[in-house]
Amino acid sequence: MTDIETFLEMNDSTRSKITVVGDYLLDEYFHVLADRVSPEFPIPVMLSSNNAPNIAVPGGAGNVCRQMEQFNVDVEFYSLIDTHGFDVLNSSSISSKSCILMEGKNPVKKRIYQDNFPLCRWDIESNNFGLSNESLTNFQRELHEKFCKEASGVVIFSDYGKGLFNSDLNWMCNEDLLTIVDPKNGPIEKWKGCSIFKPNEKEAYELSGLKDWKKQCDYFMFVLGCPAVVITQGKKGVVGKTLNGHFQYTPDFHVPCESVIGAGDCFAAFLAMTQTHCIDIVKSVELAWKAGSIYVQKKHNKPVLPYELLAIDDPIKAKFVSPYDLKDRAFKLVMTNGVYDFCHFAHISTFEFAKSKGDKLVVLVNSDESVKRLKGNTRPIIPLEQRIKMIAALDVVDYVIPFYEDTPNDIIKIIQPDVLVKGMDWQGKMEKPENVNELCFAPLVDGISTTKIIDKIIKSYKKL
Repeated sequence: MTDIETFLEMNDSTRSKITVVGDYLLDEYFHVLADRVSPEFPIPVMLSSNNAPNIAVPGGAGNVCRQMEQFNVDVEFYSLIDTHGFDVLNSSSISSKSCILMEGKNPVKKRIYQDNFPLCRWDIESNNFGLSNESLTNFQRELHEKFCKEASGVVIFSDYGKGLFNSDLNWMCNEDLLTIVDPKNGPIEKWKGCSIFKPNEKEAYELSGLKDWKKQCDYFMFVLGCPAVVITQGKKGVVGKTLNGHFQYTPDFHVPCESVIGAGDCFAAFLAMTQTHCIDIVKSVELAWKAGSIYVQKKHNKPVLPYELLAIDDPIKAKFVSPYDLKDRAFKLVMTNGVYDFCHFAHISTFEFAKSKGDKLVVLVNSDESVKRLKGNTRPIIPLEQRIKMIAALDVVDYVIPFYEDTPNDIIKIIQPDVLVKGMDWQGKMEKPENVNELCFAPLVDGISTTKIIDKIIKSYKKL
């Protein structure tokens, strides 16, 4: 069993509790039309139908929580939040009961895109959330009281330098908690007593003034008295030090990078989740980096999902997903379905046709029980477990989902595929389902079907 499989098994069997304390930001994504240059200045003219974002998601410490919500984790989030922030947080199914409503404003990062091309970023924020020193101190005191009463287990401190951590924080780092600090600004002495100090490469240099990563680790451990330092270095990997000495993880593969927005949040989330299961920190670091390598291939703060993590070590197993895994997606999804008792050339032809209609192909496969109801007790010849493995082994297929009803209508309602593909023999016999954007019919291959193959086998053996 691989380290990833071990982690996922432990994660499924035990619901862990992780506390997140940190600066809450809002990430907003706008998609505009920018097809001309302004006559006033040499800049693009951006046109949109309204001023509301297409996507608004939790950022900063909220992004850490959002990632862990995809796994079997009980997340407790402590932060200062305005009314808009509450709405975005609750829409992401993150509990806000430990957050404190303030009259100030959370920082907002507005990112504007033409198709997939980023045009600009517009940050809206004020020092210390626009609160007076007295108001901020009062909020911090209230947060302190809530945290000391309720926090337990593993804690992540997500510092974005926005004002939440501008006072003495030694009370947060105590021996009863495993505390992971994702720092931004100094002085670092405020994090004395933490368990794991996790800057990125740039932060490590700025906070220590040292260039050599081993000296950086030695410095942080000496000043903070912490048992572990972890420094992320982007695509180069991760370095660090524990009480057992220095370590270095250098990945042996590279991935295309779509966006690094929130990649550090993803790493911190997985570092915390693996530590709740007492996984060796070096193995934790490797797994967290691999999760980050998936994250940077996504857009708009999309969290890593369990099946995607599994795909790193076993691409075939990763194709077996639930309908809900595909509901929130950033690609054009094509769906087709069938029994596939004998996977033959006609099926392959249909899969290839279907894949040409979008980015990813999901194949729904009838269960043994539904096949018997539809085709009689002599079918299927090949059991479901073997049929889905056979389909998953095909490069053209991206995802496989079995279904147990006579029709895939219930799954279609959940996934809402962009395109549904059926064989040409269905043309005129069905209408486009309500939850599907497009219905296409694949050309048939003359003379090939499962029934004809079975008949030919029976006739051949009768002649013997």
